[in-house]
Amino acid sequence: MTDLLLPKSYKHAFPFKIGTTSYIYPGPILLNVQRMAPFLDEIELLLFEGDQLPGTAEIDAVARVAEATGLTFNVHLPLDLALGDPEQLRRTRSVDIVKKALERTARLSPSSACLHLDPGLSSRNPEPIARWQERCAESLTTIQQWRGDLAGIAVENLSFLL
Repeated sequence: MTDLLLPKSYKHAFPFKIGTTSYIYPGPILLNVQRMAPFLDEIELLLFEGDQLPGTAEIDAVARVAEATGLTFNVHLPLDLALGDPEQLRRTRSVDIVKKALERTARLSPSSACLHLDPGLSSRNPEPIARWQERCAESLTTIQQWRGDLAGIAVENLSFLL
């Protein structure tokens, strides 16, 4: 593992935030946060898989770094979510993962939480897409009812079908 740090700090250098993701250096989120906090305004916590969320002890340690440095966060929710899946059980599990991730990171007061609504469709037939959209809307409504609103939830899509 390299001990190289950034050559210059960009913290509070602009009227907007400069940030990066939580996986720049090989290692856990905390290591990355500790190394980048003096140089940047915000870090996107990449939570790749729902069954591998950071523990509360790690989030507490990350929060201590943030409190000491003024660092802010946004959260990239796991990529293995299936909020529009035809199977109700997979959708429910995905909503539960979103809830758990948001609860776990709430102490960090993230500026936003980004999620993907991957259609997993191989057809451009509008009927399956419309059904997928309805299922996504149902999942997002469940999240909205739990949170009270969807403020701060961002949707990022990488599919060109939509």
